[in-house]
Amino acid sequence: MKYLGIVAFAFLLLGCGDKNPKPPINQPQKPALNFVVEQDFDGSDFDYNGTNFTNAVGNVMQFSNLKYLLSNFILIKTDGTEVKLDSSYAFVNLKTGRDSFSFPNIPAGNYSGMKFFIGLDSVVNHGDPNRYSTTHPLSPSVNQLHWGWSGGYIFISMEGLVQDSLGVPRGFSYHLANDENLRQVICLSPFSVDSVSKKVVLRMNVAEMFKNPHLHDFRREPLTTHSSFDGGLSNRLMDNAKDVFSIKRIE
Repeated sequence: MKYLGIVAFAFLLLGCGDKNPKPPINQPQKPALNFVVEQDFDGSDFDYNGTNFTNAVGNVMQFSNLKYLLSNFILIKTDGTEVKLDSSYAFVNLKTGRDSFSFPNIPAGNYSGMKFFIGLDSVVNHGDPNRYSTTHPLSPSVNQLHWGWSGGYIFISMEGLVQDSLGVPRGFSYHLANDENLRQVICLSPFSVDSVSKKVVLRMNVAEMFKNPHLHDFRREPLTTHSSFDGGLSNRLMDNAKDVFSIKRIE
């Protein structure tokens, strides 16, 4: 009987619990930075439809392909401190409509701009690509920019036609890669982050690939490179790539 009394008392205690338990407190989510990339050629609309573009030395060209990898985004606060965004990778290919990417959990604050890399650091570049899901920007099935264990990833793939000195179109194919060609971009434009996500429109001026700091003349340079034994062509083009991006607006 004593045992039955203890059991009954336990059930009584359970029945006296809070009839209206308080719901769990949901922590507010931090805002995101939502990026959209727009490409032009010194202000002219950029396309893959056979439009002719003329670079700084007068080469006339058309593009059939332009895609690239961006990584390791860093936000620069107005006091000079930096906020690194973890696992911040992006694959951009406007030809297929892949023009946007997002990074969540952005700390509130006032920022003067951002940094990011064109390409991948050596650890990621030569890591196992099979660890990424089939939707990840670094999945070879997504970007089709992976060369294999020894070569790593192509950072920028750019292909098309360029007219020679007689006006005859010749194919060009620039696959820019290798650890030494990793380049950091700095984009300065003040913005603030509070509780609302922001849209960042990145401008890529493709014409800059051929003029600053190295003037590129297709008539004097190889029409193909896989970033090895090319007389420094890939190095020069990646030097130029540092200036192709700017922040068009933040809204």
